[in-house]
Amino acid sequence: MEKHFKTSDFGLFDTYGGKSRKESPEGFVLLRKMYDKLGEISDILKTRGYKCSIFRKVTNQSQAESYSTYHWAQVYPKDSKLTKACDDKVFFVIGSSREGFQIHIDSRSSKGYIGNRTSEEIKSRSWKQIYPEEASQYSKEELADRVEEYINEHMGDFHRFAREFGIQESINILNDMELNEIVSLLRSNYNLILTGAPGTGKTYLAKKIAEKLGATEKTIKMVQFHQSYDYTDFVEGLRPVMSDDGVGIGFEHRDGVFKSFCAEALENYNNSQPQSSDTRSFEARLKSAYGKLVGDIASGTVKAIPLKSAGSSIDVTGISSRGNIILKAEGSTTENKYTISYNRLQNLSLVYRDKKSLDDLTNIYEGVNSAIGGCNTSAFWAVLRFIYDK
Repeated sequence: MEKHFKTSDFGLFDTYGGKSRKESPEGFVLLRKMYDKLGEISDILKTRGYKCSIFRKVTNQSQAESYSTYHWAQVYPKDSKLTKACDDKVFFVIGSSREGFQIHIDSRSSKGYIGNRTSEEIKSRSWKQIYPEEASQYSKEELADRVEEYINEHMGDFHRFAREFGIQESINILNDMELNEIVSLLRSNYNLILTGAPGTGKTYLAKKIAEKLGATEKTIKMVQFHQSYDYTDFVEGLRPVMSDDGVGIGFEHRDGVFKSFCAEALENYNNSQPQSSDTRSFEARLKSAYGKLVGDIASGTVKAIPLKSAGSSIDVTGISSRGNIILKAEGSTTENKYTISYNRLQNLSLVYRDKKSLDDLTNIYEGVNSAIGGCNTSAFWAVLRFIYDK
C-alpha cells in the first residue's frame, strides 16, 4: 500500500511554522495538503464508527495569521452516549508536527476545560509519539489502525481523564469497571474485607457488589457484628424459651441469621428451577400435609411420632413461634429438644420422595445427613415418614 506521509512532510513545520502567510505565501498550499492527509486518516476512522472533527485551518488566529506548528483532529469513542457526554470537552487527538505523528488524550481548554495535575499526568503518560521516520512507513489505513489500537488500549485512561472534568458517563463506567474487578476478586477468594473510616461508603459499595452478583434489595441481608454477637446468633444454637406451663425456662434450637439466610437462598433457588406439574403438585401436597400436622399438634391430636424401631417414638412438645415442630426423646426429662423446620424437611423430601424410600434406608444417620446436613436425623426421618404415611 502507498505510504501516506513522507519524512519531508513533517519538515514543513520547521520551514513554515510560525511564519506569516504574507511572508511565505507558498507555505499555505503545502501545509493545507499536510492537513488534508490528517483529514484522510480521520475519514477512515469515521467509516469505522468514530465521530471525528477536524478544522483544517493552517494558520492561527493572530493578526499576523502565522502558520500553525501543529495540525490536529478530535476523535471520540464509538459509544454514542459517551461521545455525547464528552462532545467538545474531552477527546482523543491525532496530530502532526515537526516531531511526527501523535495520538493522545486532551481537553478543550478554550472552552474552559482546563486540566488539573491528575489529568495532565494521565495525558503525559498515555501520549503516543510516532516519529517521522516510522510514520512515513505506514499507509493511511495502517495509521488509522494505530489510532484504533491506541483507543482500545487507553480507554481506561480516557475515562480516568474524563472523570477529572466531571463526565458522568465515564464516572459510571469506571465505577462499573471497579465493581467488576472486585467481583472477580470475590469469586476467586470467597471473602472480601472493605476497610475505611465511617461514612466512606463501605455499606453502599457492599450493596453494589451484591447487586452485581445478581442480588436484589429483597435478597440482601445486612448483619452488624458487635461484642456480644456469637456463633448462636450467626449460625445456630439453643435459645431460651418459656416452658409450656409458663413457669420454667427451656431451650429451643434456632437457626442464626446466616443459616436462615442460606435456607432462604436454597428455597429461592429451588423455586427458580423449572418444575413439572407433578413436582409442583408434590410440593403443594407436602406443604398442605405439613400444615395439617402442625394444626394437629397444636390441637393436641398428635402427641408423638413413631420412630423406625418397633414400638419406639419421639414426643411432640409443641410448635415454635416460627411454625417449626419441636420434639424431644420419648419420656426424656431433660430440656434437650429438636426442631424440625419445613424448609429442611422439604429438602429431605427432594431426595426421599415416598415412604418406601425412607423405609429402605439401612442407615438413617448417613442417609439423612448426606441429604440435609447435621441434624437429629431420626427426628427428621420420623416426621417426613409420618407425613407420607398420613
